[in-house]
Amino acid sequence: MPPRSAEEKARRKALLEEKKKRRQEEKEKKAKDEAAALEKKLQKLSITDASSSADDDDDDSRQSKEYFTRLSEDMQHKILCFLSARDLGCASMSCRSINYGMAESRVAHSLSRLKTNTKPTMEEVGKLRMPIVLAENRSDVKELLDHAIDGSGDTGRLVTKKSKKGKKAGAGDADEYISYARFIEEAIQGYALQKVPGQKPYLLPPIVNGRFASASPEHTLVRIGGDGGKSGAGGSGCTSWGVGKRGQLGHGKRKDEHDPRMMLGGIGYGIRIVQVSAGGGLVRVAHSLLLTATGGVLSFGIAQYGALGHGYSAGKQLPDELRPKFIRDLAHLQCVCVSAGELHSAVVTADGDLFTWGDGFCGQLGIGDRRPKLTPQQVEIGGLEDEVALSVSCGARHTLVITEDFEVWSFGLGHFGVLGRSFSPYQYHSDATVDGLGVDLDGDEEEQVDPLAH
Repeated sequence: MPPRSAEEKARRKALLEEKKKRRQEEKEKKAKDEAAALEKKLQKLSITDASSSADDDDDDSRQSKEYFTRLSEDMQHKILCFLSARDLGCASMSCRSINYGMAESRVAHSLSRLKTNTKPTMEEVGKLRMPIVLAENRSDVKELLDHAIDGSGDTGRLVTKKSKKGKKAGAGDADEYISYARFIEEAIQGYALQKVPGQKPYLLPPIVNGRFASASPEHTLVRIGGDGGKSGAGGSGCTSWGVGKRGQLGHGKRKDEHDPRMMLGGIGYGIRIVQVSAGGGLVRVAHSLLLTATGGVLSFGIAQYGALGHGYSAGKQLPDELRPKFIRDLAHLQCVCVSAGELHSAVVTADGDLFTWGDGFCGQLGIGDRRPKLTPQQVEIGGLEDEVALSVSCGARHTLVITEDFEVWSFGLGHFGVLGRSFSPYQYHSDATVDGLGVDLDGDEEEQVDPLAH
């Protein structure tokens, strides 16, 4: 392929800048619309505390502010179903009637997240389709909630006046439903927000590897909440177990763990985790990546070929890290997706840029050479520089990237057709590889097969 001219490079760079600018404008417009819709909704409903003290002369004004509380219970439940877990938590904290009615509202709220009204289809590429019906009616949801609370949902960390009265008096076990609803939204609908101080919340990619758990041939990472013994997966902390001789468990020791063990150092409290990624292979190498709620990236484990992204130490060495450590070269970026391979790593930023580092002998870094990179390097060749990356997944010696247009890009070792291209060493047909993604490379319309038709 002939090298691009200076005019062509400038044109492609201008195109990328225009695409980023348009994307930013769309985000700002969407945020303004959502804020206006929420403000209008709150003004219309006038959610207020039903038991707030007021003078007798202001009865009429107080009744107008209690419009929401005067609705029927079924109508209240339906309205609360339109609120996300975060907004529902804010409403329950500011309105006592909503807080006390959470025991019944949580059933309708969970049912709206778990129930599938229609059969899943394959009409749109990249959107989550659920071929499994998790709940069909209120009784199924109630049984699910009761089992979750009796098993591990009630951590006992949130103690309120309502909970002190007991479950029968005020359904105090519903206080912690907000965290459970957040877990459902992230797991089922892929709705997860990343909150950076001083900035608007950023909606994370809907489908990524390691949203809750990630495993390598030697170790496992799982997001967990609470003290690690009472809360289920999906919290802001992290637990790990397995082989720990290379420091990939993050506990500060080269020791194997047969049971899940919580990571310390403020993880789960001051440092909230939103994605985990366990990397490694069959050559006795392993490392781990953690994505925080503020867009930072933590890495630990074996530092061979610069897989951790920290670069050389003061003694010009690549020391292993036994505890999670922030990658300094990514501190100025807001990362939204991370992935750890066998000896290389990759991240995607909020602007849609792709950064890779580590071993590049098989071309898995996508930067045009086979030399290892000890610190994160932006991928700016091969046409991917003109695309907006959405998520990334690292294999043993290859990498896959999904763009905002739901296109799949691949680079690295192509043995056994893992890159999905016809010119890979084993000549696997590209259409057969990409057909499972619902993409037709030739642009012809093909009949989509409904997976539930049989």
